[in-house]
Amino acid sequence: MRKLAEWLKPYLPMLVMVAVMVTPRLLLAGTDTTFDDVSTMFGDWISGSLGKTFSILALTVGAAIAAIRQSFIALFAAVGVAAAANVGPGILEGIIEATF
Repeated sequence: MRKLAEWLKPYLPMLVMVAVMVTPRLLLAGTDTTFDDVSTMFGDWISGSLGKTFSILALTVGAAIAAIRQSFIALFAAVGVAAAANVGPGILEGIIEATF
């Protein structure tokens, strides 16, 4: 084992350089279209009527819990969920579709 390590020692910088040059190409999947249909379908659902329905349900449930407990914390959480349902898909698409 020690002889193998001694033998590889001069080649180590070259192996590291090759690994650094090859790794980004292996990890890049910027043009992959495997899940485009599913991504578009879920994006349309969340951006469309399903997202609005989730937002309205979250606000309704939050308002009901806030009225029962007489605390606005549940209402604030519901507003956060509603905002995330409306704004979140656009932010996620921007992050996922970003190319460097």
